[in-house]
Amino acid sequence: MRVSYSGNTLAFQAIAEGSIPLPRSRIFMDKRIYRGHGVLTPVDVIEGLPPFGRVFFKRDDLYLPFKDIPQLGGGKVRQAFSLFSSLKEKLKQYNGISSYVSVSSPQAMVVTRTAKEFGYKTHLVIGVNSPVENVIQKHRPIRECYKIGAEIHNLAKIGYNTVIKNKAERFSKENNLYLINFGINVDENTEALVGAVADQVKNIPDKLDAIVVPVGSGIQFASIIAGVKKYKKNVGRIIGIQISGYDRTKDINHILDKLNIKPEYEFYIDKTYPYTKHITAKIVNTKDYGKSFEMNVVYESKAWKALLRERYNLKRTDNILFWIVGNNNFLYK
Repeated sequence: MRVSYSGNTLAFQAIAEGSIPLPRSRIFMDKRIYRGHGVLTPVDVIEGLPPFGRVFFKRDDLYLPFKDIPQLGGGKVRQAFSLFSSLKEKLKQYNGISSYVSVSSPQAMVVTRTAKEFGYKTHLVIGVNSPVENVIQKHRPIRECYKIGAEIHNLAKIGYNTVIKNKAERFSKENNLYLINFGINVDENTEALVGAVADQVKNIPDKLDAIVVPVGSGIQFASIIAGVKKYKKNVGRIIGIQISGYDRTKDINHILDKLNIKPEYEFYIDKTYPYTKHITAKIVNTKDYGKSFEMNVVYESKAWKALLRERYNLKRTDNILFWIVGNNNFLYK
């Protein structure tokens, strides 16, 4: 395992971002939808994407299970479905679901809408020095949760993870609520959460020089490593690119250790952009414009730009797969 940090701010050419200049009328965003929980999302390949010859994209952003909120999906939702499915009996003893969240994080909506699918009401614990009414009005992720029935509890004046976690634990205990932690409770049912994403490795190419994964909490990255092992894929390098926060390698190694998997991967932390800054990257498929897409503005766009900038010793002739974890950009507009 290798950990590296970088923080330069080199500029990008549009062509290098995969955003080939084309008339707006010729660029169509992808309309494909995969609703089945166990259905494999597609792997697309785009040729001539500088500085690489071609890049495979695992399109797990196309897992979009909700008809009422068709934009919400991706690997996090897949994990939430797996968690609730695996805990059906246990959850009967609770009065509902709780989760402590950042007001700008998609986890709030992922938990709230998935819990609703299973018949549970969600109580969101936040920490903001502002009245709840103002938070709902200002922050779309919280507003969307409120619209579909979540109760918002502002129990701290600051949003530090340790502070609101402690508040949420006490609140959950007092109200008999099942608490969803940041990262979707990977210790509660590791195999169920990891397996849901690991199975998506099944349809990627059998031989690759590298898989590159944007990293948030690290659960999906660990799950992809598990999937490579499970399906015996011949992958030269597995590369994680984290775009903010503390080093997640300890969390990743903890998951892999529980699964008896050796931590063989590379890991880079790129802090070029702060977490709160939204960066746009669009991938244009010139052979099929209908499969063009926009990356997530918080994680994937930044990891993609880091890959283009740093290259991480990848060659133009390498077969590279970039894992699209999920979009959910509608929550930031």
